[in-house]
Amino acid sequence: MGNSMKAAVVHELGKPLGLEEVPVPQPNENQVLVRIAATGICHTDLHAAKGDCPVKPQTPFIPGHEGVGTVAAVGRAARGVKEGDRVGIPWLHTARGHCPHSRTGWETLSGAHGALVTAESPKAFEQAFDRLRSRGTMALVGLPPRKMSPPIFDMVLKRITSRGSIFGTRQDLDEALAFAGSGSVSAHFSWNSLESLNDIFARMEDGKIDGRIVANLQ
Repeated sequence: MGNSMKAAVVHELGKPLGLEEVPVPQPNENQVLVRIAATGICHTDLHAAKGDCPVKPQTPFIPGHEGVGTVAAVGRAARGVKEGDRVGIPWLHTARGHCPHSRTGWETLSGAHGALVTAESPKAFEQAFDRLRSRGTMALVGLPPRKMSPPIFDMVLKRITSRGSIFGTRQDLDEALAFAGSGSVSAHFSWNSLESLNDIFARMEDGKIDGRIVANLQ
């Protein structure tokens, strides 16, 4: 890789992102550097760029957490990958990684049976709850921009379990990539460019995106 890379940068929360050249980071001994080929554009990226979440990100920062690409450099203490490997990256900053808890899903306290809500729309939560059977479980992954009040009467009457399920673990990612590689699933997405990011965010806020938009960085 060269010394610089193209990136969409948030300099001020709630303002349009700037497309610019920034220095390529160097991995420390426990990290790897990945040359990103494509990345999904998630509503969580929009929340971060707008500062919607209770914990505000520190600017400037580069959003994005659904990248796939090729390992370009490996820190001397990093294990499990080598230069040239194709990898996918989940939204998980750090974990022990190889202990039983990390490999079986406890690193993010996820896993659930019933309705899995990945959208950030409050309507999606309502629809999921309405379709649960008695004693069903609703796993909440999407992050709505405002507080919601659950239907307590129906929740008690139907003995519904509701639990938060933060984003995928390493084991989840391994299994998801295996599914994708085998052709067992078909992703609903469309390609676009990084230069269109601010327009994509505008369409996202208006609810005009069907499926996932992926930025082609090649």
